[in-house]
Amino acid sequence: MNKITFPIKMVLGILVILLFIQAKWVQAAFQAGIAVRDVTPQKMLAVSGGIGPSEPVTKIIGKLTVRALVLADDDTKVAICSTDFLGFPGVLCDKVRKQVKGILPDNILIGATHQHSGPDCYGFRNEKGETAADLEYLDDVCRKLAEAINEANQKLQAVGVKIATENARGKIAYNAYAERLYDPRCHVMQFVGSDGKAVATLINYACHPEVIGADQGIMSPDFVGPLYDRISERGGGVGIYMNGALGGMVTADCRDARGRDVQRWDECVRIGNLLADESLRIVMGAAIQKDPDLYCDSTTIKFPIDNPLMRMILKTSPLATAR
Repeated sequence: MNKITFPIKMVLGILVILLFIQAKWVQAAFQAGIAVRDVTPQKMLAVSGGIGPSEPVTKIIGKLTVRALVLADDDTKVAICSTDFLGFPGVLCDKVRKQVKGILPDNILIGATHQHSGPDCYGFRNEKGETAADLEYLDDVCRKLAEAINEANQKLQAVGVKIATENARGKIAYNAYAERLYDPRCHVMQFVGSDGKAVATLINYACHPEVIGADQGIMSPDFVGPLYDRISERGGGVGIYMNGALGGMVTADCRDARGRDVQRWDECVRIGNLLADESLRIVMGAAIQKDPDLYCDSTTIKFPIDNPLMRMILKTSPLATAR
């Protein structure tokens, strides 16, 4: 009986081709990675609930974080970031982007949860011209967010994607000025690893996180902190909250039976848990997309600033000279 033999070079060549095909398949898979940094200040920084002087604090409940979700396919890589502040000005975003490797600056989206009990990131002045913004702290936040983006980029893994939109049910938000102008839709994206476990859950929902507010002497992430905890506890991986169209104004529904706001931490927990539960319910039955296409584009739109107050803020903010 004749033996069939293959030359060693042929065998090695076949192995190389198979490894190349396998490597290309792995690379082609849609990927995601997420990372978090704690940015709770070590000292009691005053908190900002909007334009005007910041308010002093005496205690901290929960922790403030910055989060980075990196998505990638063969052609595109995008970072979606969320920060636990009222807002995150462009000058700070640019500082972050300069410290990121491997992702185009225009592909790094940085948002804020818009909570009203975090440190001032704008440098609002009081009637004496003073500001409570801590530039050293803000530099540290920028460094930590860049670290989170770089880490998420290093942790990329093949994932499937679940996407769903449905009305979030229950007492979460309402429009304080016009109750009929309220969009209850909650948009959810969940990224599922090859083991079937969720890596991350992104929630896009319109609501001001201002249960606590700025005038109680408390620093907190508001209901977003409990939202993140609940997502993790219920197997949703790492949560990331990107706020929606708040208008004027969709706010947390923390009203009691008499219509008075219940501005307590337990109400933050109730709303955060409910929104997390609804988000996971909404995305639960969605089909898993195994290898979706990722596309990112942007354009620059410039608007003239005519409002005297806004012009004054831009002119006098310490961030203007801290580039």
